[in-house]
Amino acid sequence: MFNGFSYLPPVVKNILLLNVFAFIITFIIKAMYNFDISNTLGIHYIASPLFKPIQLVSYMFLHADIWHLFFNMFAVWMFGNALENFWGPKRFFTFYMVTGIGAGIFQMLVTYIRLHY
Repeated sequence: MFNGFSYLPPVVKNILLLNVFAFIITFIIKAMYNFDISNTLGIHYIASPLFKPIQLVSYMFLHADIWHLFFNMFAVWMFGNALENFWGPKRFFTFYMVTGIGAGIFQMLVTYIRLHY
């Protein structure tokens, strides 16, 4: 019997909830204070004055729109569920963070190449 999120492994469940929460908070802050949190927590190029190292982690939890959130969380649910059940929570969490930070670094490398070549 389906019982909410209880059938999901803990890391996948927390990633899903954290991303949805961050998505909702982003829009609440934008509506109430006219402040774009993605400008602060979204990843910026390393040479930008807006860049902060924490963005290599925080950008992973921000989404541009509902479809961006949906498809990313669908992938976390589909693949993360299987990986966490196979590897266990600690190894899956490490994988999630390393690949997310690695993707941010790779994006900066691509931006560097596009700007300089």
